Amino acid sequence: MRISVASLFFLGISIDATGGQVVTYPCPSAGTSTILPISPTTESTTIRLPKVSNPNGLCILLRRAAGVGNRRAHVARSYADRQWERVAGLFAESDSGVAVDCEAGGANECDVTLPVLQQGEEFVLESHDATEPLSENEAARFLEQATFGGSLQDIQSLVSTGNDFHAWLDDQINVQPTSSIRAFYRRHTNPKFEFPYNTGAVSKLPCEQYSRWRRYAITSRDCLKERKTGLQKHLEVKSFSWGYGIFVDGFFRTASASRPKFWGGIEDIKLNYRYRIGTTQEANWRSDCIGCAVLLWDADWGDKGMIKVFPNPEVKFSGVPSSVNPYNTVNLPEMNSIDLPSIDNGENWPAFATWVHPNENVLLNTTSLEDTNQCEGFPDFYIPIPHDEPGAPKGAFPTVFGRTPSGIEFAYDPHLALQENTVDNPLPDGGGRLSIATQGLWRGSGTGHRTPGEQVMCQNVEPNFLNEEGCKLSYLKEACSPSQYPDDMIYLDEATVAGLREMTSKNVYIVENLEIDKLLDVSSLYGAPCGDGAYISRWIHDETDLLCESSVVLGEETVRMFRALIDARGESVVANAHLVDVQKAVFPNGLQCSAGDKTKTIFGSILASDGTCWRHVHHQEHSVVDFSGMLPDFDPTGDVVVYEAEDQTMSGANFKTSHLGFSGTGYADYGAASGLYVEFSNVDGGSGGWCILKFRYTMGSLDARPLSVTLNGEYAGELAIATTVDSTGAGSWDVWEEETFATVCRAGMNTVRVTSTLDAGGPNLDYMSYQDANQVGGTDIQQYVTPGSSFVSLPFIDAPIIGRLGDHIVDSLVWPFNTQAITDAFKTVTFNPLESPVLVCGSPEEVGSDPFNGDKGFDIVVPENEGFREKSIWELSSMRHTSWTELALHAKDSLRQKMAWSLSQVIAVGLPGSGMVFYEETEQFIAFYDIFIRNAFGSYRDILKEVSFNKIMAKWLSFYGNTSLQYNIENKGEASFPDENYAREIMQLFSIGLYKLNMDGTKVRENGSLVETYRIEDVVSYARSWTGFEGVYKRGGTSTSGRRGDDSLDPMNIRALKRDLFPKSDLNQGFIGDRSAPLCSDLPSGHALRKGAVWTLLGSNPSPRLQEDPDDWGPQLKRSLDINPASPLFNKLCSPTLYGDCTFPASVVLDENLSYDPTSASEMTEQTVDTIRTVQIKTSGLATPVFYEYKRQPCVEHSFFDNGVKLVQARNIQGQQTKPSMCGDPRLAIATPMCCSSAGLGHFYCNYQGERMTFASAQLMCGSHGEDICQTGDVSEDSECGTGATSDAFRSWSSGGCEVHAKVDLFSGEVAIVHNMDDQTDVEAMVDKDTLNFFKVKWEESAPSMNDCLASSSCIVHEKSCICSTAVIDHQVFLSADEVSSADELMENLYTGAVDPATFDEGHYSSLGSCNISGVTVYSKSGAVCSSLDQDTVFALEVKNKQYFLKNSNSKVLLTGTSSSFRNPVQYNSLADPEVRDMLFETDETIDSLFYHPR
Repeated sequence: MRISVASLFFLGISIDATGGQVVTYPCPSAGTSTILPISPTTESTTIRLPKVSNPNGLCILLRRAAGVGNRRAHVARSYADRQWERVAGLFAESDSGVAVDCEAGGANECDVTLPVLQQGEEFVLESHDATEPLSENEAARFLEQATFGGSLQDIQSLVSTGNDFHAWLDDQINVQPTSSIRAFYRRHTNPKFEFPYNTGAVSKLPCEQYSRWRRYAITSRDCLKERKTGLQKHLEVKSFSWGYGIFVDGFFRTASASRPKFWGGIEDIKLNYRYRIGTTQEANWRSDCIGCAVLLWDADWGDKGMIKVFPNPEVKFSGVPSSVNPYNTVNLPEMNSIDLPSIDNGENWPAFATWVHPNENVLLNTTSLEDTNQCEGFPDFYIPIPHDEPGAPKGAFPTVFGRTPSGIEFAYDPHLALQENTVDNPLPDGGGRLSIATQGLWRGSGTGHRTPGEQVMCQNVEPNFLNEEGCKLSYLKEACSPSQYPDDMIYLDEATVAGLREMTSKNVYIVENLEIDKLLDVSSLYGAPCGDGAYISRWIHDETDLLCESSVVLGEETVRMFRALIDARGESVVANAHLVDVQKAVFPNGLQCSAGDKTKTIFGSILASDGTCWRHVHHQEHSVVDFSGMLPDFDPTGDVVVYEAEDQTMSGANFKTSHLGFSGTGYADYGAASGLYVEFSNVDGGSGGWCILKFRYTMGSLDARPLSVTLNGEYAGELAIATTVDSTGAGSWDVWEEETFATVCRAGMNTVRVTSTLDAGGPNLDYMSYQDANQVGGTDIQQYVTPGSSFVSLPFIDAPIIGRLGDHIVDSLVWPFNTQAITDAFKTVTFNPLESPVLVCGSPEEVGSDPFNGDKGFDIVVPENEGFREKSIWELSSMRHTSWTELALHAKDSLRQKMAWSLSQVIAVGLPGSGMVFYEETEQFIAFYDIFIRNAFGSYRDILKEVSFNKIMAKWLSFYGNTSLQYNIENKGEASFPDENYAREIMQLFSIGLYKLNMDGTKVRENGSLVETYRIEDVVSYARSWTGFEGVYKRGGTSTSGRRGDDSLDPMNIRALKRDLFPKSDLNQGFIGDRSAPLCSDLPSGHALRKGAVWTLLGSNPSPRLQEDPDDWGPQLKRSLDINPASPLFNKLCSPTLYGDCTFPASVVLDENLSYDPTSASEMTEQTVDTIRTVQIKTSGLATPVFYEYKRQPCVEHSFFDNGVKLVQARNIQGQQTKPSMCGDPRLAIATPMCCSSAGLGHFYCNYQGERMTFASAQLMCGSHGEDICQTGDVSEDSECGTGATSDAFRSWSSGGCEVHAKVDLFSGEVAIVHNMDDQTDVEAMVDKDTLNFFKVKWEESAPSMNDCLASSSCIVHEKSCICSTAVIDHQVFLSADEVSSADELMENLYTGAVDPATFDEGHYSSLGSCNISGVTVYSKSGAVCSSLDQDTVFALEVKNKQYFLKNSNSKVLLTGTSSSFRNPVQYNSLADPEVRDMLFETDETIDSLFYHPR
């Protein structure tokens, strides 16, 4: 029987495309299912399904294993009058075998092509009917999806809006402030605290607001081991007439009228017995209450001892005498008043009510006690007081007490309080105050016995891309820089000089009113300041001369030069703000004295650029001098009394007889150490007065071994012990000499001690003789002293100069500053003695502790015994778990928290079972998680950057410390390639995935195969972008796993030495840097002064942050450009207020091209140089200048170029070259000028040390001095910029030529760069013929074969490679705008970026409009029009919100003598002058290449 197609359609049966029968299956009734009668087959089947018209209906097509309840997979669905569609899961992809065609069946039916059905499987239709949900249910379901679940209050609030989900989403996105897990964690970190650690110290002292007080005597901190030694505290009970005293490590804690008993009140605690206090880490906090259990170890109980329970006593100190409790009692406010609220009460901790009692912990909530003297004489609670209690930590803090008006007694309860150091509000002193307060404690290195505690590290954060906009200048003396420890300095002012006289009994004075000798030889060292041989002249800051009118007329050139020299003062942390010694050897470039000033010896006054006046004085004016040598002459009287050294008291010295020639029975032999002494007691001084002491000694060593002399416990002076020599002049221990020492002895008996001051020890001392003396004449310095002062007026100085007025003395070997007693008496421990502008920066969410949160939160100071932590890793990690849970459940921005959690599942670190779980890095891990919270509604690109610079991620995916191939070859002796882990995972897991996707998320196929997003060679290339990453300086103020400071919280930096410098191919057959950045050779002149130029604040540090200066460059080197106050740049960087005061913004972006008067070039050098690294701004009122770094815009250079110039490593006059040569692109400012006269010896000239310039500018610089570019590298260090120029940190242009060759791997087609010198000198290993630094290129046709290489006279076969000379061809791409159909065509065909035309001067570029190219603006600078473009034409367009400027030019490299060519690669990093700045740019572009990838 034949049935027509029309009849089949009428019966509900259609025909599929292959002619097969298509059966329609209606959905079953709600709540039921239907098994479709489809048998397993090897071919796909098409069925027709009507859509669900019920607005509450749902029909699902399933494939499942036969039988109800078995494994099932959703295939398609229709619901609420919607057409059928594929669903998420196995069949979501277009290649899954499922296809849905809703056109064939009309408006109400769809044809569904089913996947192949296997044996034991079946297709099922299943229907559901969802009635209209209740509003509460709908709100609850929504909140469960959008958050971690809503509370009843949240649900009701949403229902009250009519379930306006859109409004709720808007509100959630805009919740401010955003919640932070790190902030929550830090606010709840308030642990009881004692010994300082690297990370922090007690923050609030007894009389300060927010100090804590307790009513129980023993604390949980007493129960813990000291973390470095593992020692525990001990408790002891003593009996007194007034009762019983309980002591911990020798310090009084509380009193008791009756003898204390153990738990139960039966057994008495033993008297004068030291019980070790101990408990488990988990239970120690249960001791923090009156009557709660404290565990004491009784070692005398049986063979193994016994732990006994002691009830924690209440604090009582009434009636205790000052001999036991020596400190004042603080008068506290009334308990439970606003000024002294009770905290940590039991009702706030219901689960812990047994151990958390009300009204036993209070918080001082007033500043009223800070202005009183109640806390005078208290210990500082930073430096532990040493003690010798056996078995206990070798230091402790005493307890101080307070009492309320109603008589309630408290003990001060030290706590840790983390300090706020956020991005917007960085810590003003950078954490320097705490570091200074704990100075002298262990710094985390060394061995041997150590007292408890460690010096707190500076908390200041290195500037980085997260915080640099919020950095501020601090002028506090305590302000510290990252990684800095405070210095012990002695400030040499008039008060210090007076103190030195009193302490040493020496005639130490300041010299004044010295006249400049007009008859001095003008060529002498201190003669005429401009004389041919003059080097030093002294200038004093004259604050009285407001007009600064000089009494001497000087030439303009002289004034300009000395002003520049005086301006250069104060670039050191120990600079003298009062006077400056000018050295002619560092005369600025291009400046010299006027001819008429070369013989003048008096120069008058000069006005410095900052408005201060400086007066020329005698070169010894205001020197601090020890005039003790100018003593009166003496006539010895009376008998000589000899005191044999071997009969005296010795400490460290030993009785010896091995060297002959001694008197008596032997001599005292000093050991090899400082602090060893011989003490002569009962030295009879008769009636008192002048006496002469003679010391007989032998000292055959050639090193200095002075002895310090103290008389009756007071420092008296120093013995200069000279080497004793034999007749041949050699040092001998058998030759004895005498050293005379005159002093004033007191009547009766005297004690003389002579002590070694150096580690080398002292001499062999035979005896000391004593003799009375009378003054018979000589000079009395007192007649020259200005009465009541420390100044003397003398016509000359013939005595030792020990310093200058205003000096800061650091680590001096000059008497008296080399003696510990003097250092201890006069030192000022400080970071910033001149109150220079120090840059302080913070960290995201680094908030301070909230004192009202109590101390039952987080304890980051876990005890540690040489690496062993009693608190388990689970408890450490539980701190972050608790913080996360609190925010997940209670944060106001719950949508942000859910979004952050979702992101953390995509970018995950530290998975259990991985071997690197970061359990202990509590704050570091939650700071990593905060990246997702902070950027939950921002750009995913920002997330990629933050995680890429995070040390947690770097350690997790093993690119921390990743090094380049070249570094591994040169430093590890192995040709190992960079680690590829992160390069692979950031692509596969974090960004583009394994396969390219269509816009609907399905995978792209070509010829039936999936299209991969990257290949293994791409992983290798991208791995080179993740080299050089290292942590920044460790710092304090945070929790750390090792408790040694931390460097995991702050973004990593890049170490230039370890970075791969070569071109890196991208995923689109191009290079990292294509299109995104212009060529460096195209940057306009003076680009640092043009619109968009970025300047970043450095503070008082002249070293750039993003560029590297040699480590050995000291403050004496001029490494910055001085900016004239009249300069337009000065005004931009100063950013003055309405009153003219500079504000010094953290970052300055020029909003216009700066306009200069061409005649000001000599005064404003910044407009004439090719490169600027840093500049200095000087203003009145600042002792030191403020520095800014110029952050040059991102730019790239072509790897291959023509007309190369040989770059040499500067050599000193001995001709020792430290590095081989390289080839440089003469268009780039990458080297210094090295100029030669006819004599042949090279000289350096510069505007600042290390100035880089182009080859043409170098030629001009040499020519301006009548010299030419050198061929060799032999350089005089005495030349103008020679000091430091011989460093191997940079290179110089030479007159030699060179070529860039291409080394082609004949198997892979990859290319490496080879430099070839015309004179065949050695080249750097990374670019010599044996280089292994290959990279992928895009060949126009094909790479050369072995035959091609052999056939070309310009190529050679080297191992498995072909090395060819090259020719670079730059060619125009589009001749007319008519050839361009769209912006996409520009992006596909142009690879070279261009400079933004707005950067150039007005009129340099002209806009041609769009030239009929949609979304594009065309610019011309040479008269080109739309119909006739040129190579300089620039196309401006935007793709995916990223701005591009494209140059109408591409560059290719031709292998000469062959037909092979490839596109000229671009690279961010200069091989000759690599800088961190460019490596950071390259990393940014690497991330962009993934974020903007057209997957």
